Amino acid sequence: MIGIFNGGGVECLDNLVINEVPQGAVDSINNTFQLSNYVVDYSRIMLFRNGLLLEENLTGDYICTGSTVVFNNGAIPQAGDDLKIIYQK
Repeated sequence: MIGIFNGGGVECLDNLVINEVPQGAVDSINNTFQLSNYVVDYSRIMLFRNGLLLEENLTGDYICTGSTVVFNNGAIPQAGDDLKIIYQK
């Protein structure tokens, strides 16, 4: 078991997925990407595009449901963008 002290106790990191590349065409058109696992805690998602942290909510850059990430209009990844996500499965 891998853990980290979070101030109120030890938190298990065994189910943490780090730097997964969401699956889908990064072509300036596609707005839907798939993850390898279902997300357990939506408050702990960190999605990065070209190293910059994106905002997750209906008025932000994207929303995540289950194992699907949908980018909002104006935030669709452009050709050549590098996507990486950290989440708890």
